[in-house]
Amino acid sequence: MVRTKPLHPKDSYRFIFIVMIWIGITTLLPWNMMVAVHEYWMYKFRDIPEQQHLYTSPQNDSNHLKKGELNDTQVHWGSYLSISSMVPYIIGLLFTIICGRKVPIIPRLLTSISVIFILLISTVIFAKVNTDSLQGLFLGVTLATIVIMNSAMSLFQGGTGGVAAAFPSNYMNALTQGQAIGGIISCSVNIGILAAGADHNTAAFMCFVLATLFTFICGVLIILMTKTDFYKYFHPEENVQEDPSLEEKMIERKEVDDNCFNEIKYILRKLWVWILAIFINFLVTLAVFPALTSLISSTVDPH
Repeated sequence: MVRTKPLHPKDSYRFIFIVMIWIGITTLLPWNMMVAVHEYWMYKFRDIPEQQHLYTSPQNDSNHLKKGELNDTQVHWGSYLSISSMVPYIIGLLFTIICGRKVPIIPRLLTSISVIFILLISTVIFAKVNTDSLQGLFLGVTLATIVIMNSAMSLFQGGTGGVAAAFPSNYMNALTQGQAIGGIISCSVNIGILAAGADHNTAAFMCFVLATLFTFICGVLIILMTKTDFYKYFHPEENVQEDPSLEEKMIERKEVDDNCFNEIKYILRKLWVWILAIFINFLVTLAVFPALTSLISSTVDPH
């Protein structure tokens, strides 16, 4: 049997495939890090004696961990985190569906990843700042950061899905696999740092630094990805000026995009049962995670 050569350029060293995995990790890593460092937030929002001005180490202050002594901010922090994350995220995805074609993909990705990178740097800084006397301000700034970050992340994830969709199907699989790996990384890093004897503030600081590094590297990889022949072949609309021969392929892509809403209606009619099942699944899981699950405590005495 004669093996036919692929019509598209070769993905040298599987570079684009690796980039898709890295992008998948980056899309959920900041959110996973925020959720994984629950005790850090409990420490930041603990009750502070009026005359206390010195920064107390989390290892020497366990008041925020005692069962039944959580204040209102600590109890509702999981709900604040969920609402400030999911509402702007959904709005951003709807915006991407409706208006995404009017904005080139790569500028959208680089702008959103830059916003996320800057906000993660501010989160890293706050992890080392004593906010005991400014808990209200810290709460407001943190929630505003989460809202903006998830708005940018929704635009980023929607754009990366569009990038991967133009490639062969295994590249979309790489993107989703990366998202799963992101959750494993966040939990593993947090557990590893705590097992090494670090306090919760240090663990959170290291987790946020790791998320920042992943985000920065992701931006660099996206820029390098656009320089490859493999990317230019599957995304000719961004390279017509450099290669006029791609104009015909771009015209074909535009004809498909013009019928996009009709295709969406067709897909919804065919898949509405599975879409409804996924919606119910996420509705239930995100209603309890992390708002309720973060408040679960062991009935076994740790000592």
